[in-house]
Amino acid sequence: MVTFVVNRTLLRDPRRFLRRCRLAADDRGWKPWFVPTSEAEDGLALTRRAVAAGASLVFAAGGDGTVRACAEALAGSDVPLAIVPLGTANLTARALGVPARADRAVDAGFDGRDRRIDLALLDGTGLDGTGPDRTGMDITSRSGTERSATAFAAMAGIGLDAAVVEAAGEQLKRRLGWVAYGVAGVTRLSLPPRDFTVRLDDAEPLRRRARCVVVANAGLLPGGFTLLPEARLDDGLLDVGILAPSGTWGWVRVASRVLARGRHQDRSLERFQARRVQVSADVELPRQVDGEIVAPGRTLSVSVCPGVLLVRQPETGQMLLNGLVPMRIPLSLACGTYDRTLALARGDIRPEGIDLTYLALPVEETFFRMTRHQEFDAAEMSLSSYLISLDQGAPFVAIPAFVSRAFRHNGIYVSPASGITTPAGLTGRVVGLAEYQLTANVWIRGILAERHGLPVAAVRYRTGGLHEPGRVAKLAHDPPPGVDIEPIPPGATLADMLAAGQIDALYTPRVPRTFGPSGVRRLFADPRGEEERYFAATGIFPVMHVVVLRREVYEQRPWLAQSLYKAFEQARREAAARLAETAAGASLLPWAYAEAERTQNVMGPDFWTYGLAGNAETLRTFIRYSFEQGLIRRQPSPTELFAAETREAYVI
Repeated sequence: MVTFVVNRTLLRDPRRFLRRCRLAADDRGWKPWFVPTSEAEDGLALTRRAVAAGASLVFAAGGDGTVRACAEALAGSDVPLAIVPLGTANLTARALGVPARADRAVDAGFDGRDRRIDLALLDGTGLDGTGPDRTGMDITSRSGTERSATAFAAMAGIGLDAAVVEAAGEQLKRRLGWVAYGVAGVTRLSLPPRDFTVRLDDAEPLRRRARCVVVANAGLLPGGFTLLPEARLDDGLLDVGILAPSGTWGWVRVASRVLARGRHQDRSLERFQARRVQVSADVELPRQVDGEIVAPGRTLSVSVCPGVLLVRQPETGQMLLNGLVPMRIPLSLACGTYDRTLALARGDIRPEGIDLTYLALPVEETFFRMTRHQEFDAAEMSLSSYLISLDQGAPFVAIPAFVSRAFRHNGIYVSPASGITTPAGLTGRVVGLAEYQLTANVWIRGILAERHGLPVAAVRYRTGGLHEPGRVAKLAHDPPPGVDIEPIPPGATLADMLAAGQIDALYTPRVPRTFGPSGVRRLFADPRGEEERYFAATGIFPVMHVVVLRREVYEQRPWLAQSLYKAFEQARREAAARLAETAAGASLLPWAYAEAERTQNVMGPDFWTYGLAGNAETLRTFIRYSFEQGLIRRQPSPTELFAAETREAYVI
C-alpha cells in the first residue's frame, strides 16, 4: 500500500492531482490511500496511522512543514518517504533533486532509488505551536540511539530569519511565491542585532552580536540560493550559519557570497559544522523550524541523527529527463562575458556535473576579490598573478582556457610633452603602471627589451590608479633589484598625470580616458602593423588570462578541472564558428566579416586556441619574462601550470 499525505490547501485542483496519483499507482500495481491533513490530524499523526495500517511507501505532498511531519513519523523505520513539493520553499525536495512539477515528482517517488539521510533533532522544550504531539518523540537512529526531540529535515533558525518567515505570511507567499521572503526581508532589515552564545559540540562557546543563527541539515534558501554550501543531507553533520552584517556594505557582502556560493567568510557571515549545537540569545526572539513559526524563545538546541530517514530520490536517468543533473556540484565562477564565454554565461552550455553560478564582473574586480579573498570557487585570473601565486603557497590550480589574449604594442601611450617617438626614447623616462606585475605590462616590458633593445631597468616606474586614485597591488611581491618603482602621489591618477606631462609614458591594457583630445597618443603610430609584424616573426599571440580553481576545491574533486575546461573549449568553438556568420552579424561592426578574414589570413584559421598544444612557446616566453623581471623565483615548465587532468584527452 502507498499512502499520500496531502496538504490540500496547496493544490489548485485537488481532484486532478489525486486522479494523477491514482493512475500512477495503478500503473505500478500499488494500492493508493489518500489522507488529507487537517487541524485535527496533521501529517505526523496521519503518517503514523498509515505505517500502522501497513503502508510500505509514504508520499508527503505539501510544503516543508508537511515533509517535516512525515519525516518525523518515519524516522528510524524502513518505510521510504517520497516528496511532492507543493510549498513555497521546498528546501528538502530541492536538496534531493526532486522535480518541481507535481506529476514528475510522483513518478520519481515511485521509480526512484532509496537513500538514507540525516535528520536534525531539536529539543522540543518551549516549541508550543508546532502542532500536537510534536515533543517527546522517541526517534531511533540506525545506530540504535534514542532521542526525545522534534525532527526537522532542512533548517531551523532564531532571530532575523524567523522574523522574515513570519513576515512573509501565507497570503503573500501564495501571491508571490518564494519572492515573498525577499519582500519580507526588506521590511525586517532594520531589526537590531542581538547577543548570541553558540556552542559547537564540546568546544568553547562562541559569543557573537548577530542578526540570526541558523542550524541546517540542508543549506539551501528559498529560490534555490545556497547559504551553507558545505551542507549535505547524509554527512552526519549540522551546518551552522551566523549572520552578522553591519550596515549596507555588510549585507552586500553576505548577498554576494550567497549568490556566488562562495566559502570565504568573515564576521558578516560565519559558517561552522558540528554534531551538536546549542544557541542562546539575550532576549526572546522569533524562531522557525523548516519554514514554520514556533513559539518565540531564547534557545535552540539541535543534534544530528545520522541516517535515520529513508527517502526516495529520483533515478539518474529520470533526473536527466527532468532537466536536472544528479548530484551536480555547486560551483561559482567569476569571469568576463566575452564572445568565447557567452554560451557559458547564458547557461546554454552546462559543464558536466556542475551547477554553475556565473558572475560576470569587471576583470579588475574579479582579480582583486579572487587573489585577496578567494571569494569564488573558480575565476578568470591574470597569467602574471597566477604565476606569482605559485611562489606564494600555490592557492590556485589553472586550466588552459585562455579567455583573454591580446597584443600589447597598442598599450604604450606617451605624453604630448614627452617628444617620444620610438622605444629608445623611453630610456631614462618616467613610465606609469597600474601595477608592476600586470600581465600586459610584463609582456610590454619583455617585448621592448627583447625586440627593441630597451632594458627593463632603463626606465623609472610609477604605480597607481589609472582613473581613480588609491590603487594597490593585488599580490604583494618584492621589487626586483635595480628597478626604480615608486607610487604616484596620493589623490593623483595615471591618466591625468600623463596628460599633464607629469609622467612621460604609460603602459596599460585599458585605454586612458585622456587619450586623443588631450594630445596623449600611442607610441607606435601603426600599432596593428607592429603587432602583425611581431606575430609573423615570433608566432606569439600573447596570453593574458587563464581560469583557475581554488586548490581546495580542485583537490576535493579533481574532475572539476576537466569538466570546466571542456565547457570553456565548447564555448570557444561556438564563438569561432560565429565569426564567419554574415546572415545576421553578431557584432555592431559592419565589416566584422572582413576583419575576421584579414585576421585569419595573418594568423591562420584557428588563431585563438586553448590547451598546451600550440601554446607552449607563448607560455614559455611569458614565464621567462616574469623570471627576468624579478616576479618569480624559478621558471616552471608550461605543463606545471595546469591541472594534470587537462593536459591530455582520451581518444576513441
